Amino acid sequence: MKNPHLREVFVNKDQLEASKKDFTKYSRRLPISRQLLRSNSSNSSRYSTTEHWGQRKLLLTEIEFLTKYGTDDDYRVIYAGAAPGSHLSYLSSLFPKFEFILIDEKEFSLMPTDGIKIKAENFTDDLARYYSQSKKKVLFICNVRTYRPEENGQISLMEDMKNQERWHSIMRPQVSLLSFRLPRTSEKITWYEGHLIIEPWASKRSIECRIVVKKDAKMTNYSYDEFENSLRQFHDITRVMYYEHNMDEVENEGLDHCYDCRAEIFILQEYIKKFQKPKNEKDLKIKTAEMSADISKNIVDENRNELLGFKRTLDLNSKKGAIRYTNV
Repeated sequence: MKNPHLREVFVNKDQLEASKKDFTKYSRRLPISRQLLRSNSSNSSRYSTTEHWGQRKLLLTEIEFLTKYGTDDDYRVIYAGAAPGSHLSYLSSLFPKFEFILIDEKEFSLMPTDGIKIKAENFTDDLARYYSQSKKKVLFICNVRTYRPEENGQISLMEDMKNQERWHSIMRPQVSLLSFRLPRTSEKITWYEGHLIIEPWASKRSIECRIVVKKDAKMTNYSYDEFENSLRQFHDITRVMYYEHNMDEVENEGLDHCYDCRAEIFILQEYIKKFQKPKNEKDLKIKTAEMSADISKNIVDENRNELLGFKRTLDLNSKKGAIRYTNV
């Protein structure tokens, strides 16, 4: 099928919509809708064919972040909650002059290298204070999560948000890429102002994204209802629209015209244009196709491959048919 990630539109007997806007950096940001609309995600009779690929999701948002904000070679990337880190060797290879410090008490699936240091401990206020004295410029990535729905999950969600807020304040990195998920409450939540970044290849049921926060960011108010509604509208509508791109003329590994594929193309081409200097448009397309395929090869857990009996790629949809989904 030419656009397998859009198959649910036809299975659910919806009308396929085509995006009429150019795909830009603004297409990567989540627009907050204050109009509360009904979400299809609560309808258990509907089907989903969008892909959830967790390591790819993390990798692409991190490539995008480092491409934009890693403006020179003298950077230290502090990554809290980095385990298992299946994608991080590849990420480090794309930014060989950056120093990556990966911090997590959980087990890592990669080994230290000249460019990667691993600290087997939880991230703390003391570590934030220590790295605030770094002579190198610091970029902070945080994927720490203590959320456990069976153990008063709403409280742990707020603790995760407060921890990130405090660490950013203590460490004062140039820019931070933080996890953004709000606890379910009717009250406004005061937190850092920033760009809410859509995660390609996230779960259809995800109600979180990432947020880019600058050093001296101001505080603003967020509404759980508005945030959840905006994400649901993305998953139900924006994500399964048809997006034009320039990759149909070159052989590639399953890049179709869904939002996730279009976002991946955009992110990779921004990186390639900045760091690889393609000779022309054709060279840009070829490099994009090669890089997308390289990602599939370099971020896959080999144990998972052995269990499934095949190697996962974008043109091998992991769902043998459309699957029904429910809201969570």
